[in-house]
Amino acid sequence: MSLLQFSTIHNGVQEAEISLTDLYDTDALRTFESRWEAFFASDPAHPYIYQKTGNLLRYQTGYFVPKVIDERPPVLLLFGNPASHSTRIGMCFSYEGKQRKHRFWSVLAETGFLDFQCRDDINTLDTIARNAQMKHYFLNLHYASPFRLGIAPILSMPSTASVPPWSGVGGLYKLFGKRALTILLQDEKRRVYQIAKAFLGNRGVVIAFQKDAYESMRLPSSPPYSLESVKANLLESRYVENPTIPVLVGPPTRFWTGQAIRNGLKALKNEVEYRLITKEQGHL
Repeated sequence: MSLLQFSTIHNGVQEAEISLTDLYDTDALRTFESRWEAFFASDPAHPYIYQKTGNLLRYQTGYFVPKVIDERPPVLLLFGNPASHSTRIGMCFSYEGKQRKHRFWSVLAETGFLDFQCRDDINTLDTIARNAQMKHYFLNLHYASPFRLGIAPILSMPSTASVPPWSGVGGLYKLFGKRALTILLQDEKRRVYQIAKAFLGNRGVVIAFQKDAYESMRLPSSPPYSLESVKANLLESRYVENPTIPVLVGPPTRFWTGQAIRNGLKALKNEVEYRLITKEQGHL
């Protein structure tokens, strides 16, 4: 039985539901309740995306995988969990700081993963309109890239981007506790495996940018996650559900500010492109 239930609202947006009484015993549920109020107050977007009725927790989430297909090989970018403010807007990496365009998109363009090129309107529109347009371009493949890209989180539940201890995936471990979140992760993996099967088929590459994302996708016989190995570009595996598909690893987005990391991402893009082109030509 799945503790996490998902229903699709519209393309890229889902509603999730957790029965807390199925997840916790009485004492553990009391501990969760003692943390929930602080977690909920950590981001102004939470009243718009969370609804808690008794012991039933519902929230909005999303993933961004195009249904449009072209000749480009698919690459699934897998991250930790959504930011709450981006979930409210309905587009991943929606903004940072004072609602300026997120550096994520600039780094993708700089490193050759994805460039919206002459789509000047995304730089002149307000935050909501800009993200709606970027989402349209992304899901309809209106960008320059050697790849057809998809973006998904390994953990669907959003958290604040910048208010410790509730930010990022660490905030979810703080809220749920390691045991409960590990249980929920089993349902999350099944969700991501379905996304990967539909998007990748038997072709393409997964790039994991977070520890839980990599650990959920790797073969048990491959090396475990190590940030030192990630920074040295020494970590990779095969996808546990389909070992013909490589699982490569990139640095978490919080490190994407330095030039050395950007150079590493560009090298990673070149490596992915080489592998996919070589495979398409039958040389692997």
